[in-house]
Amino acid sequence: MDVGKSFVYVFEDKKWLEKLLIGAVVAVIPIANLALGGYANEIIRRVTGRSTEPLSDWGDFGQKFVEGLLLTVAGLVYGLPALLFGIPLIPLIIGVATQAENQQGIAWVLGGVSLGLICLLGLYGLVFSFVFPAAQVNYARRRTFAAAFYLREIFHLVGENLGGYVLAWLAYFVFALVAAAVLG
Repeated sequence: MDVGKSFVYVFEDKKWLEKLLIGAVVAVIPIANLALGGYANEIIRRVTGRSTEPLSDWGDFGQKFVEGLLLTVAGLVYGLPALLFGIPLIPLIIGVATQAENQQGIAWVLGGVSLGLICLLGLYGLVFSFVFPAAQVNYARRRTFAAAFYLREIFHLVGENLGGYVLAWLAYFVFALVAAAVLG
């Protein structure tokens, strides 16, 4: 796995600026922006296939949209455990707020349980952010929705490229934090 390539492959395409500008326009259009996931899948296929032009053109928008929609659904399925753990947090946090003045003991217990669940959610979020890109790669390569859930293949993909994968994940994580700080 060539991690450095993940930062420069865009510029290897002759029409990179045009393709990225179209992508930027698509990104700000609600619903249509789901096509970005399909576009990313095409890039994954091109880069792993060592295509001379790694960036796809924006033709066949419908196919890109469907792939992006399915990728979003896969993300929601992966996120379902977090949702199921997160829903009980709402009444717990409300309970802490309402019991804080009346009964400190109950508020402490509810607060501790809420904090524990929040920590579990954070841990799940980290695991999700680590595993989901590999699920997307598997989905892009095999071109089937079910491939996003072939956990044995996904973990094998991560395991055989662990050093590069962790480095790419950390680079993305740092980039996302910096982008969030700048945009925030």
